[in-house]
Amino acid sequence: MARLLPLLRFAACALGSAVVALAQEPARPATPPPAPARPRIALVLSSGGVRGLAHVGVLAALEEQGIEVDLVVGTEWGALVGGLYAAGLTPSEIQAELLGPDWIAAIQDRRPRRSLDMRAKEEDRDFLFDLPLGLDANGLILPPGLFGADRLRLELSRLTLRTLDAQRFDDLPWAFRSTATELTHGGRVTLDAGSLALTIEASLALPVLWPPVPCNDQLLISGAVTDPLPVDVALAAGAEMLILVDLGDADPGAARPTFVGVGQRVLDTARARKAAEARAKLRSGDLLCTPEVQGADLTDLEAGARLIERGRVAGRALAERLAPFALEPATYAEHLRQRRSRTNQKPIIDNVLVAQGCALSAKSVRARMEVRAGEPLDTRAAGNDLERLYGLRLFQRVEFVLQPKGPGHADLVVRTEDLPTAPLHWSTGLTAELSAGNAVNFQIGAALRFAPIDTWGSEARVRIEAGNSLGFLFEYRQALEPSGKWFLMPSISWEKRPVVVNPEAGAAAAEFSVRELDLGLDLVRQMGKNWEASAGYGHRSGRSELIFGDPALNPTDSFSDGGFRASVICDSLDDAAFPADGSLLTAEWFLPSNSQQVGNDEAIQFRLDHAQRHGEDSLILGAELDSVLNDQASVQSFFPLGGFLRLSGLAADAISGPTAALARAVYLHPLQGRSLESRPFTWYAGGSLEVGNVFNEWRDITLKGLQPAGSMFLGVDTIIGPSYLGVGLAEGGETSVFLVFGRVF
Repeated sequence: MARLLPLLRFAACALGSAVVALAQEPARPATPPPAPARPRIALVLSSGGVRGLAHVGVLAALEEQGIEVDLVVGTEWGALVGGLYAAGLTPSEIQAELLGPDWIAAIQDRRPRRSLDMRAKEEDRDFLFDLPLGLDANGLILPPGLFGADRLRLELSRLTLRTLDAQRFDDLPWAFRSTATELTHGGRVTLDAGSLALTIEASLALPVLWPPVPCNDQLLISGAVTDPLPVDVALAAGAEMLILVDLGDADPGAARPTFVGVGQRVLDTARARKAAEARAKLRSGDLLCTPEVQGADLTDLEAGARLIERGRVAGRALAERLAPFALEPATYAEHLRQRRSRTNQKPIIDNVLVAQGCALSAKSVRARMEVRAGEPLDTRAAGNDLERLYGLRLFQRVEFVLQPKGPGHADLVVRTEDLPTAPLHWSTGLTAELSAGNAVNFQIGAALRFAPIDTWGSEARVRIEAGNSLGFLFEYRQALEPSGKWFLMPSISWEKRPVVVNPEAGAAAAEFSVRELDLGLDLVRQMGKNWEASAGYGHRSGRSELIFGDPALNPTDSFSDGGFRASVICDSLDDAAFPADGSLLTAEWFLPSNSQQVGNDEAIQFRLDHAQRHGEDSLILGAELDSVLNDQASVQSFFPLGGFLRLSGLAADAISGPTAALARAVYLHPLQGRSLESRPFTWYAGGSLEVGNVFNEWRDITLKGLQPAGSMFLGVDTIIGPSYLGVGLAEGGETSVFLVFGRVF
């Protein structure tokens, strides 16, 4: 017992020391408490038209601050910017795309002309105004919008190709919601699945300007009509904190209202009321971001970069309140990488399928595509395929959809929607050249294209013209294989036209009326997007009647000859009215079977125009040589000169002869820069220098014999076609003041 007493005293002292120590230090839990949970943050992007470029700057500012966003909700341009961001594009990529030439052309509704089928390019060069009409059992079919939106659909599809494997918008790198308006009843529609391109198009589709968008058995127009600030959508999706980017109500300004502006103002008035209601729903923890975008000059392309910078400034102003939610730079960079990697998957395409209802067969569609079964999805090739299918001018909508087949594998389904005018496509219009002091040279006409006739893309075309000349044309293009590269084309045409003969100085002039019937059968081969070659047999017959002058100028008043003909066409012009880039080359040769008989004329025709861009301006250099190779030519084979850009001081077709030579340089300067908004008119100033003349044969062409001419003009490009007003001057003091309607290249 005595031995235990020291041990008990030691234990008591140790226990007392421990109690004192515990009393001096606070207790520490075995595990640290959990960090405060971060709220689910939704970024809500308002409508506002092109001012929505400011949303790009806000996104850039949030990324600079390392702010985690869980959900993106947008309407109209907010849906555009937000949808592209949710698809995985960086703010700098979105800026490059939305300020790039392809998107500017899309909102201007300028077709990607270079991607058009060669037959469609020929129609685009035609005299007819570009106002498509249709006909069905109920009568005339009018366009549902001022703009057709073909280019808009193409660009949206291209920009969202990386999202094809996302069945729901929650599967995108960032969860996404968009709003649109149901046209029939006017209710709001929330879109959270399906085609991202279609969703953005529907939210952008302002009435009058753009046609309504069919989606899920509904017709949808812009979400700005019913919900310009979709706060409710974000709250319904479970957002705990909102960052609302509100571009404010549009400034009506003092500009004189147009019919488009009046409709826009009505929408703006409704928007202001609905936006106020949405702002009233913000809670104390929500943030309101209001970029200074009012008063921006949207007709100036440079304003786009300024709008984006204003959005960035507004986003940075939220830094203090957002600081508690910011991630460390390295953590945030990894977060972005992982999110965007979701759209980098490229599944193996097991099959390329074509949905029912396509006007072309599945074999024909696949033959026109670069995407192949058994290979990983190539988004670049898919973009080219979209462009090519739109270029046929058979479809108003082309969609690619991925159907998963297993890990890393999918079927690519091609869905198409016919043009509303299909299969009967009407066009009507006028081309005219009015010269002061001279007779009016004009043509009115109508054309009907029936396409497609079969599942390989065969088509027929009829054209009727009346005016200074009368004409009728029927062509039938029978596709010989699924890809549409080879055609057999029978044709018949008839025309009645005046031919003014101006021989060498001192001889009497004459005018003849030529009636001509042409029958032909050609084999046509399309080579890529820009080339077409044909060879075949043609037969022409008719009469030439003297109106006044010397009958000896025409060796025969009747003709009937047949022979071999061949032609090559290259068309890469970006525009047939005011080109800035590309070329147009046509070369034709006719070899009669009996060239010794009078009236059977061997002839060649060569024409080239090449456009080069110089900053915002463009220079078009052109040359033409047409010649009858016989010793004695008949008037039905003569080639005319005169008129705008063809010796501009002379009246249209004022001179003609067996050989015509022409060279010209045309300079175009746009009076308005590329606009951020759709505009119905684009103005140009231009001038030309020309030399040319008619000769008896090509050997007679000399520099001394060429007649100089030139012009200065104003041009305007409109939604229905171009026109030009100016003055021309030719050698000898001949002048003309002219007004020209229709394309000139």
